[in-house]
Amino acid sequence: MNYFNLTEIPEDDVPMEQFLRIVQRYSFSYTHSQNKNILEIGSGPGIGANLLSKNAKSYKGIDADKNLVEIALKNNPQINFETISDKDFFLKNHKKFDLIIIYETIYYIEDLKNLFLKIYDTLSSNGLVIICTANKNLLDFNPSIKTYVYPDILDIKILSNDKFNILSYYGGVALNKVSFRQKILRPLKFLASKLNLIPKDMKGKKFLKRLFFGNHFTKMPKNIEYNENSLKKMKKLDINNKDTKHKVLYFVLEKKN
Repeated sequence: MNYFNLTEIPEDDVPMEQFLRIVQRYSFSYTHSQNKNILEIGSGPGIGANLLSKNAKSYKGIDADKNLVEIALKNNPQINFETISDKDFFLKNHKKFDLIIIYETIYYIEDLKNLFLKIYDTLSSNGLVIICTANKNLLDFNPSIKTYVYPDILDIKILSNDKFNILSYYGGVALNKVSFRQKILRPLKFLASKLNLIPKDMKGKKFLKRLFFGNHFTKMPKNIEYNENSLKKMKKLDINNKDTKHKVLYFVLEKKN
């Protein structure tokens, strides 16, 4: 499966907001990684792997796109990355992991019920899952191509069922904190989304990002560094209500024994 044109890679120009989102999510998982055996599903170009491996007992990154895995291996030759099949996914390896992270990848997986069963079988006793996804409940939400379900808290509750406890639920990138430019353009984005006018390819997306974010861009690094301040911008949410005030949602689940 080719996801190369759907994600940013090192040396790409990316909006500062997007870069800070990536820093936030890997900094968040870093705080849960101490002495853990970690599996990252959808590790892409591996920009968070070096940070996590410093703190963990072990780290393994898997991705369905061999080109992204090649970039990850080139930039982090000391780290274990593997190309996996979309169908077989990751259960060929019978090793148990203490922490499984899925960042901005879960919506590319068609059968989430089956995914959660596989995760349950792959986790060690009381193992954790951290999921980060775009918030589908926003007015101007626009799904990417090749995606299926963008789970919110209601979906996560159903998927967790009797196999996982939901330990925490956070929002990242509050809408009331975005730039004035974005606030003004959000209604236009909503209209464009409804009329199916938003480009799906990376070239079109880059143009759209220039429109929304202006000149606030930076180069994507090969490796992310821990940033404690980024965690202060996460807001703990009410587990009984879906959120409409944040661009990003985080879920921390614990395996039931």
